Amino acid sequence: MWGLAAVLLVCRMGWAQDRASVATARELGEEGLAACDAGDFEVAAQKLWQAYEVVKVPTLALHAGRALERLGRWVEAAELYLEATRLNTTGSDAALQDAARSDAAAAREALLPRIPRLVIALEGAAPNDVAVTIDGVPVPPSLLSAGKLVDPGEHQVAGRRGTKAIETRATTIEGRTATTTLRFPSDAAAARQPGAGTPELAPSSRGAPPDADRATRGRGQRVAGWISAGIGGAGLLLGTVASISLAQQKQDLEEGDCMNGECGRDEHDAVDRYNTLRPLATTGFVAGGLGIAAGTALLVTAPRESKAGRRIAPVIGWRSLGVEGRF
Repeated sequence: MWGLAAVLLVCRMGWAQDRASVATARELGEEGLAACDAGDFEVAAQKLWQAYEVVKVPTLALHAGRALERLGRWVEAAELYLEATRLNTTGSDAALQDAARSDAAAAREALLPRIPRLVIALEGAAPNDVAVTIDGVPVPPSLLSAGKLVDPGEHQVAGRRGTKAIETRATTIEGRTATTTLRFPSDAAAARQPGAGTPELAPSSRGAPPDADRATRGRGQRVAGWISAGIGGAGLLLGTVASISLAQQKQDLEEGDCMNGECGRDEHDAVDRYNTLRPLATTGFVAGGLGIAAGTALLVTAPRESKAGRRIAPVIGWRSLGVEGRF
């Protein structure tokens, strides 16, 4: 049992404090010991430490250290045990406080060999050039290779040299020394990286790679090819529509007052419309053919990116000429 005797001594050992503060510390100590008996060591450590901050007596330091030890916070517990051994007390309770100091010394002696150490090795950097932390707490350069006392469990190790930051994790085990390594690029490797030593120049069209320039020209030529082919297709469509209309008008004229290429006065307007439409059909076919031919030539000869699935091929049919592609 933890008991309340140690906390009750606060009243006698804390005359340097005002009575209200001592009374509060006594209540916190009693609550902390009760939490220990209930197995709630988190609450126990907090309340015992708060009481110890008000009244520095070995008994409170001892019990607060024991709560921290049960929580796995061994480094803090060992330091608190050490503080307990260095506290001087006088008065009628000196014997009990001396016993607490002895118990704290024994607890620390038993705990120290169990506390793990973590050695941090550096590659590509000197200790004084790197800011190292363990769980966010800075580590002096002299302790990197010596090994820092840490609690058992997993720890986050981080190092920063200039703008380069490296993080790793290390797991420590009771009574063992663990080693983790932070690897930084060497000075020569860092100099080869973009942004190191000399500024990286932005790419320009003059210095663009041949493949990129070829791809750009190819895309422009293919766009022009499709536009030309589209115009040619529109011309073919116009010529086709005009040809169908001509055929219908010719049939109407032959069925009317026209024989052997000669038409009566009543058909003069129809003949004028027929003669006007004839060059339009011819122009449509000629322009359409030229547009299709030019577009096909542009598409076929355009530099193409070597990507699977792209295809361009001409299509030739009855009274038609064109191209088809898949992109």
